[in-house]
Amino acid sequence: MKLVDALSLKFKLYILLALIISGVLLTSMIGYFNMHKMKNNLDALYFGSYIPVSELSKIQNAYNKDISLAFYQLKSSQLNPAIAAAKIDLSRHKIASLWKSYKSHFKRDYELSYLEYADEEVQVSIAYLKKLSAAISSSSHENLMKLSSATLLNKVNKMNSVIDNILQYENDIAQYERKMLILTYDETLYKLLAVLIFVIAAAVIIMVPIFKSIQNSEYSLIYASKKLQAANKKLETASITDALTELFNRRYFNLVYNRELTRCIRDKKPLCFMMLDIDYFKGYNDAYGHLQGDASLKAVATIMKQTLKRPSDYLFRLGGEEFGVLISDISEEKAYHMAQKLRENILALKIQHKGNKANAYLSISIGLVNLYPNQATESEPILQKADENLYKAKAAGRNCVISSDMQGPIKPINNISA
Repeated sequence: MKLVDALSLKFKLYILLALIISGVLLTSMIGYFNMHKMKNNLDALYFGSYIPVSELSKIQNAYNKDISLAFYQLKSSQLNPAIAAAKIDLSRHKIASLWKSYKSHFKRDYELSYLEYADEEVQVSIAYLKKLSAAISSSSHENLMKLSSATLLNKVNKMNSVIDNILQYENDIAQYERKMLILTYDETLYKLLAVLIFVIAAAVIIMVPIFKSIQNSEYSLIYASKKLQAANKKLETASITDALTELFNRRYFNLVYNRELTRCIRDKKPLCFMMLDIDYFKGYNDAYGHLQGDASLKAVATIMKQTLKRPSDYLFRLGGEEFGVLISDISEEKAYHMAQKLRENILALKIQHKGNKANAYLSISIGLVNLYPNQATESEPILQKADENLYKAKAAGRNCVISSDMQGPIKPINNISA
């Protein structure tokens, strides 16, 4: 099985093709040789039995009908001597020709001894008929009446006996050849059936591991394809995800921001963008160390995920302690309340921050921009406005939300202590 698995698919199919071709060739060869054997049996049956029997029957017919009838008509004065002699002479030539043809056919060794005896009898009979024809032609009426019918009858009976023996032998041979023909036919049928079963069995035996191997290869390919897809998805996710917080990164923000802005312009939906910053994060890092600083970034990211759960809420880590939130199809009031809730949830973590002048715990400042974009809306002013609002939130004492739309005034929100 390991060997089959190691073979290439192309080579496996070549093996299968070679097996099928070999099976067809083997079946064809067996069929050819056996059909040739059957042909020989048919030839033996036809040329060795049917034709010889036909010739012997014609010889008997010449003796029993032609010659006997001519002699009878001569004796009863129904034929004149010349015509009777001509008929007997014609039958004699016919017998000689048929006997010569019969002898020319293939004869087995054990047939030759009886054939020699029969040939002597036929030659004696032909010689007698020649003399009989000559005697009829040259004799007077009185002499013709004296010709012995008994002698002719004895000759005819003797030839009938000889030919009957040969006919009996030929019939026996014909039955034997027919039996051999049927035997050869059955043998050919069984051989072809055996070869067919062998080819099918061999094909199944070879095809099962081949197709199993192909199936395993297919499964391996599917598995590898799924692994590749998963790896690509993982790679794609990694390329757009911040490794520390598992939020979307700045690169993906650039793609999503322009896409969402275009969609909101097309659908005439409101758009909200928040820019968040952890208050006095540099001091936090200096006081508690970078590991604790990373832990606080993860904690802020977790609260963001728990607070903003809509499919259309996009959360980003833009860099350092700065985060971004992009929300579409939300009113200004709801966006403001969402920002406040996010700020309060982070305070509720109660992460100690001694260097935070706005609160005893870790806190954030949020710059919020709301707008109803149109075809004239550009992306850069929105980011600038959010950045300005964040700056103003820090200037207002931090731990607060500054909200505005692109046309309206800035709305400072008083700090809320924990």
